[in-house]
Amino acid sequence: MKKITDFIINKRYFILVTFIIVTIICGFLATKVKINDDITAYLPSDSETRIGMDIMEREFSSQNNSSSLNIMFKNLDGDEIDSILNYLKGLEGVASVNYDNSDSYNKREYTLFVLNVNEPSDSKIAKDIFDNIADNYQDYEFFTSGSIATSNTPILPSWILIVSVSCAVIILIIMCESYLEPFLFLVSILIAVILNSGTNIIFGEVSAITSSIAAILQMALSMDYSIMLMNRFREECEHENDKIKAMKNALYHSFGAISSSSLTTIVGLLTLIFMSFTIGKDLGLVLAKGVLLSLVSIFLCLPTLILVFDKLINKTRKKALNIKAFRNDSLVTYIEAKDMLRKNYTGILLDVRSKQEYEEGHLSGSIPLCLYDICKQADQILPNKAQTIITCCSSGNRSKEAQEMLEK
Repeated sequence: MKKITDFIINKRYFILVTFIIVTIICGFLATKVKINDDITAYLPSDSETRIGMDIMEREFSSQNNSSSLNIMFKNLDGDEIDSILNYLKGLEGVASVNYDNSDSYNKREYTLFVLNVNEPSDSKIAKDIFDNIADNYQDYEFFTSGSIATSNTPILPSWILIVSVSCAVIILIIMCESYLEPFLFLVSILIAVILNSGTNIIFGEVSAITSSIAAILQMALSMDYSIMLMNRFREECEHENDKIKAMKNALYHSFGAISSSSLTTIVGLLTLIFMSFTIGKDLGLVLAKGVLLSLVSIFLCLPTLILVFDKLINKTRKKALNIKAFRNDSLVTYIEAKDMLRKNYTGILLDVRSKQEYEEGHLSGSIPLCLYDICKQADQILPNKAQTIITCCSSGNRSKEAQEMLEK
C-alpha cells in the first residue's frame, strides 16, 4: 500500500492532467445520457398498477400518443386573452386549444387555457411548446399542470441545488481551519460528480429523479472523506517539514479509515437494488458508483490540489469556530467540558494540537501537550492518573487518538 500511495504523490501532476481530460470527456458524455421522465416505467411488472396500465396501452393505444397542458393566467384583460389564445393556437404541434367565455374557463381573476397535443408528453414537440410558453410569458403570473407540465418541470429546481451547495460552503468555511479548504474539497467532488454523470452512459438511461438528486447526494455522502484526508495531512505536517513526505504519510495512514467508511456507504446504497420498485436499482447503482468515484477523486486529485495550494492554505488560515472535546467515548462541547471540570477540581483540559496552533489561540485554562509528545511527556505533565482528563483539538480526530493513548 505504501508503494501505491507514494506512486500517487510522485506522479500527481500526470494523474491530475489525466483526470482533467477524462472529466472533460465525461462532461460531454453526460449530455448524451437519456433521462427517463416516466416514473411508471420503474413499477414492478406484477404490480396491479403496471398490469392496469399495460391493459390501457393495449386497448386504448391511440390515446397514448396525445398529451395536454393546462395554463392558468391571473389578471388578464379581454385583449390579452385574445392575444394569448391566438398565440397558443399558432404554436407548432398544438392540435387545439380549449377555451370559451363560460365559467368553465373564467373564474374571478383567473383564466384557463387547455392545450391538446398529438404527441407524447415527453416528446421534443411537447417540450418546445412548454419552453416557448415559459419564455414568452415570463412576465405574466401563470400556473401550469397536465402531463406536459409534469414531464418538463424539473423534479429538483436549480435554486435548491444552489442553496444546498451554498449552505455546505458556508458551514465548511466556518468549521475549516482555512478559507481555501472548502473550495478545494468542492473541486475534487465536482470532478467526481462529472465523472459519475458521464459514466451513467453505461446504463443507457437514468430516471429523472436519479438525475436530479444524484449530484447533491454524492456531495453529501462523500464530503467527509476530503475532510479526513486534510486533517490527517495537517497532523503529519506537525512533525514532518517536507510537505511531499507529509502527504504521502497522510494518504497512507488515512487510506484504511476512508476506504472502510466509503465501503460501508457503497454497500448500503447497493441494497437499494433489491427494491421491487426498480427506481431503487437505478438510484442505488448511480449513487454507489458516485461514492466510489468520489473516493478515487479524493485519493488521486485532492492531494495534488492541497500540495499546489499549500502556501495559500496557510496564508488563509483562521481559528476554528468550535473546538470539540472527548471524555471517554462521548463528544462534548467546550461549555459541557467546563461544566464537567467545575464539578471535578482535579480535572484538566488537555490541548493536543501543535505548539503553533496553541499559540494562535486556545481554550482558557487548557494545558498544551502535542499529540505526538504524549508518550514522552504524559508522566511528567499528568502525574495523577485518576484525575479527569478532557482532550481537545480542532476537529476531534487528535482528541480521540490522545484519549486512546492515555487509556493505555
